[in-house]
Amino acid sequence: MLHVRKTETTNVQTFTSGEHGYLGHIVNGRVIPFNTVRTKTKLPLPESLPEVLLLTTYAGDDGQLIHFATDQNAKGLVIEGVGAGNVNKKVFQAIKYALNKNIPVVIASRVHDGGVYALYGEEGGGSSLSNISAYLAGDLNAEKARLLLMIALAQPDMTQSKLQHLFSTGK
Repeated sequence: MLHVRKTETTNVQTFTSGEHGYLGHIVNGRVIPFNTVRTKTKLPLPESLPEVLLLTTYAGDDGQLIHFATDQNAKGLVIEGVGAGNVNKKVFQAIKYALNKNIPVVIASRVHDGGVYALYGEEGGGSSLSNISAYLAGDLNAEKARLLLMIALAQPDMTQSKLQHLFSTGK
């Protein structure tokens, strides 16, 4: 069910796995297989969930909402970037601000198919975001990444390395 998405509001045959009907694809010289058995990490459902906001970035975004969410004590942020999870320089600086305040930030993509990868090294590219300790959502969409982050942050023994593991393996 990891790749299933609802693609039409009223069609009874709306659920699809999109590109995951294929065997896989190659990203940055690495084979990314689809439909393989993944290691699953089971997390207990907590009694309450922390405030994790989902924000979509866009052309001209100045990062103001990230600053606001950070200053209002959000416990985590999921940023829906463009392409393979890229953001502009101002948003990159806002993400650094949140990370410096110990707010975990997950980068997802608003593109329906494909994932977030550490491909581009310029300020705001996936590689630079990974280098400043933002978590890359891989092929999880933003909504699923938010749920995973909420449940993960509610675990009493959650650490940065455990979070990194959750967002770098198959969940």
